[in-house]
Amino acid sequence: HGDELAKRPAALGHSATVHVSPKLWAFAAAKLSSDQLPRLWTEVISEAILGPLGLNKPASFMAASPEDVERIKRLNPCLKDHDFQTPAPGRPPAFVMNGAVLAPLGYDVTVDNAVALQMSPDFSGWPFYPNNSKVKYFPMKGKEVPELSKLVGGGLVESFGFAGLAPASHEDGGPAVRIQPPYHPM
Repeated sequence: HGDELAKRPAALGHSATVHVSPKLWAFAAAKLSSDQLPRLWTEVISEAILGPLGLNKPASFMAASPEDVERIKRLNPCLKDHDFQTPAPGRPPAFVMNGAVLAPLGYDVTVDNAVALQMSPDFSGWPFYPNNSKVKYFPMKGKEVPELSKLVGGGLVESFGFAGLAPASHEDGGPAVRIQPPYHPM
């Protein structure tokens, strides 16, 4: 049994044990100006955890399989030159990553307005409306922004289309709702 403990862990296990503090400060000093500090955590996790796994490609979309990539590009010619990432062969066909959507910039984050986000290579979104109502956002102290009340959630979309513009008002769901692609991949 002692031999097992001496082995290098699997890629994700090794990546998850990386001490990020030195990377955090080195990255902050070298690459970020004060207006970029909100991106600090994203950039450090991208480099320290996702980088060793080959997953730190912020300009790429997610899809469930190479066949899905072919279908997506065929049906969405505007994405023909974009890079897609798919799960590694031999991995479970379905997995869900969880995250949270916090308040917009300039607004306080509270337990009442942080919304759970589900992401997977095939579909991403919020399957339900939080508390079956709009989400309320209140300005941070000293910010001159109005209170917001927004409808957040209520469905999933194929991950490549997540963060795109909302569909036209006459679209009411179905297998192929037309939306504009997002400005940036999720």
